Amino acid sequence: MLTNPFYLTPEMSLTDAMRSVLVRHYPVYPVCEKTGRLLGLLRGQMLFEAEAIELSAQPGEMVGVEREERLTTPWLRSLKFRHPWLQVNLFCGLLAALVVDFFRKRSIASLRWQYSCRCSSGRQQILGCRHSQFACAG
Repeated sequence: MLTNPFYLTPEMSLTDAMRSVLVRHYPVYPVCEKTGRLLGLLRGQMLFEAEAIELSAQPGEMVGVEREERLTTPWLRSLKFRHPWLQVNLFCGLLAALVVDFFRKRSIASLRWQYSCRCSSGRQQILGCRHSQFACAG
């Protein structure tokens, strides 16, 4: 008889159970109370399938997909889950476009000032390149 048999407990989380069975490659794992009374058996395949589903849901959490949401979730419920994230992404995209536009206009204005000169006729001439800034034609 084994003095310290291996078993899983119902209180264990999925990650704790995965850690404890990582070095043991049994097809079936016993689930027991703390006293050692057998409650049931857990197939190793089911344990790894549950972990795979949890891992596949992690990238979705970053974009607003809830754990309850699956491929078969109705589109209205999916919209309810994702709508806040869609609004945040839309606002951030708009903000980024405004910042880019602001600096683009600012850089064009500074380029015009940098490459301009006053001609003998008094009007301002926009020059095409840095090398021709002294060849200002009137």
